[in-house]
Amino acid sequence: MDNEQEMTSFSGCLFRLFWILVGPAFLLLCGLIIVVNRTSFLGILDIFYGVILILTVVARLVDKPRPEFSYSNPPVVTSATEEKHNAERRAVRLYITIFPIAAIGLWLLAHFVLKRLF
Repeated sequence: MDNEQEMTSFSGCLFRLFWILVGPAFLLLCGLIIVVNRTSFLGILDIFYGVILILTVVARLVDKPRPEFSYSNPPVVTSATEEKHNAERRAVRLYITIFPIAAIGLWLLAHFVLKRLF
């Protein structure tokens, strides 16, 4: 299937926009607010941070690419399509592993390092 032929639903676009742009921007903004306002550890902003982190990872899992399938026209599995789907699965696994680690690192940095500097 070519990228030009691929159709994406509106909700699919919203999920993709959330995990690519909105979720990370909210996490960064929340981290900055924690540093500037010197909020207490495990306060309401930390809960908000955790919820946004979980929602971002869930949005990435929901936006996971799925192979096209219809009973009237079953897909032809070639090595190229199999390799493409394996690469997409690896990308999802990398995101749901690396992004939470980086986000938790930012959260810890905001609470324990940056609040003491500023």
